[in-house]
Amino acid sequence: MGKFVYDEYESKKIIGNYGIPVAPGTLMHETSELKDACRQLEYPVVIKGCGKALLHKSEYSLVHLGVTNDTEAEKAAAEIWNSDAPVEDILIQKQIKGKREFIFGIKRDDSFGTLIAFGLGGILAEALEKISFRLAPLNHYDAVSMIEEVGVSKLLTSFRGEDAIDIEDLIQILMSLSKLAIENPDVKEVDINPVIADIHGKLFAVDALIIKEEQEPLSNRSPRIAPEVIERILEAKSIAFVGATDRIGSFGNFLPAISDAADFIGKFYYVNPDKENIAGVKCFKNLSELPEKVELVVIVVPAPAVIDIVKEMKVCGLENAIVVTSGFSETGEEGHVLEDELIVFAKGNGINFFGPNVMGVINPLNKLNISVMKMDLVPGCTTMASHSGNVGGMALSSCLNKGIGIRGFLALGNESIIGMEDVIDFLIEDEKTKVACLYVETVASGLGFYKQIKKLSSLKPVVLLKGGDTDSGSAAASSHTGAMATNQVVFNAACAQAGIIKINNLDDFAVYSSVFSYLPEMRGNRVAIITTGGGLGVNTADLCEKYGLSVPALPPEIIEKINPYLPPFWSHGNPVDLVWVQDVAAWGMILEELLKWDGCDAVIHIAMHAQRDIQSDYFNCLDKSCFAYPEGLSAQLCEKAKASEGAWLDMVLDKMKEYRKPIIGIGGRLEKAEQKFVYKTDDEDKLGIVTFLSAENAVKGLSGMHKYNLFKEGIAL
Repeated sequence: MGKFVYDEYESKKIIGNYGIPVAPGTLMHETSELKDACRQLEYPVVIKGCGKALLHKSEYSLVHLGVTNDTEAEKAAAEIWNSDAPVEDILIQKQIKGKREFIFGIKRDDSFGTLIAFGLGGILAEALEKISFRLAPLNHYDAVSMIEEVGVSKLLTSFRGEDAIDIEDLIQILMSLSKLAIENPDVKEVDINPVIADIHGKLFAVDALIIKEEQEPLSNRSPRIAPEVIERILEAKSIAFVGATDRIGSFGNFLPAISDAADFIGKFYYVNPDKENIAGVKCFKNLSELPEKVELVVIVVPAPAVIDIVKEMKVCGLENAIVVTSGFSETGEEGHVLEDELIVFAKGNGINFFGPNVMGVINPLNKLNISVMKMDLVPGCTTMASHSGNVGGMALSSCLNKGIGIRGFLALGNESIIGMEDVIDFLIEDEKTKVACLYVETVASGLGFYKQIKKLSSLKPVVLLKGGDTDSGSAAASSHTGAMATNQVVFNAACAQAGIIKINNLDDFAVYSSVFSYLPEMRGNRVAIITTGGGLGVNTADLCEKYGLSVPALPPEIIEKINPYLPPFWSHGNPVDLVWVQDVAAWGMILEELLKWDGCDAVIHIAMHAQRDIQSDYFNCLDKSCFAYPEGLSAQLCEKAKASEGAWLDMVLDKMKEYRKPIIGIGGRLEKAEQKFVYKTDDEDKLGIVTFLSAENAVKGLSGMHKYNLFKEGIAL
């Protein structure tokens, strides 16, 4: 079947059969039927041309609104019949009066599959671009999140003399569209625009378009490599560098030097047919000379020689490799030929590898660093996978510098054998990974990627940065819905539906991996703020509102419990202003009262390091002042402040373990070398003190935790 377009009347019959409310109307074939039809519907009515070729009737002036009598009806019908447009019939429809218009729709995407759309409707739908997409089938949580994403909450209340709209009516239409899409896979587009809410808040579809077209099956690439293969690469204890050399500056020297300096818990071997030794270390002629069957081969020979090394791996019974060498498909046609030959042989002979043209693999848990990046490898629970070695390396370096522990780093290069789909499958199974950070440029199958990433996100938080976003591809779309379903919009919708924390810059990898790695789950959006200054508290409260968090008022019983620890002029509200009280014990009592409070899901502590920051500055000034204090006094006082801060952080960690609520800090003026996000961790409970230098990062981190919790609750329903 080719492309088939249903006219408005037929389209409305179809959506009406799925329970979508449609404005009453009738189809007129002869002018003689006009008056009776209008009178039966009761004036005022809408009269419009109808036909399968009429995709946008308003462009032909074929829509006549507010027709109030027989004379106006006859005039409108005559103008429609006499137009140059391909009119087949005339549709007479009850005029729905209302100021609130919405758009609903279905769009078939060539990569991700069928999308359901909701947004603000009418002729301004495309201009306003207030629209949300989700992949079919929808669940109740998906439908609610679409409505919230468009931001129509004010329109759902009583509005300019019109009654409130029941949100369940919007949800019902979305769920009906989802069912229509699933039961009719040949539907390419559905455009219901507008759906008008009448003065009583009831919804009616007043225009509709359905296009059917036989669809090609979607590519749904599944993982090709078993998760245990990637596990064996990360956990390898014996590694051969093929192409190792003593030539300083070459990859054959660079990688072995960086790797050996990481104090790898295992054994390295070096292979080069032209070398007896490399700077005093024994070198083997080939893989078959090695004293053991190594678990991993790192290949750094020139591109034309890589295939020979892979063939030798087959002879020696070796299966896993990292092909660091560049000069393959990324360079042009000759490189494509080399890579195709490599892929064919590897697939046919059970050889698995990352690359070619790859940065490498890192596993701090066994001090494995096969990369060009010298780093202090802090073991942890965040795994990072990246299509770009440079981007991934920068993000990894940022996380490590912020004190965030890493489980692993996987650069993908050209993805000849091991691809992002395989890594996601590994992350689903890997119990050592608590947080997944992904830099993604392309996906082989949108639908396959969505299903996989949603499965991963249902188990652990996923933080994703997308490279190469584009808005191309919408010019040929027939409907309003299709025109707004661009590549970037569709990818973002899939991420939102899969519960992904999608970020826009590298720095946010460290923000989200720190909160998800070291803080307890956030089970609501209510935040209590502790501050040492009114302005800082107000600014943080404003940011909470911006990011969808609530700063509830303190109930009288909490105020009464806090009163004994603060002067009478404290804020008596949320934020709780400590007004320069420096008693750590008092801080602890206040913190505990907030954590006990059922109206608090997390605490933001502004100037968590105030004891050290402010007091140490003050004490150091004593030596430079005109006052004659004993020598060494300022140093003693600074140590005391440092110890006091340490005791406070211990108390914060204990309270967080006891009450299982996140406590997040906003730092002061820490020295640059100490500008970490993670300061103190509890090895047994895996919790830590997380402090940001900016209020926005602290609030953003908590907001991400809250949104992820909503996603987990939504998929559990």
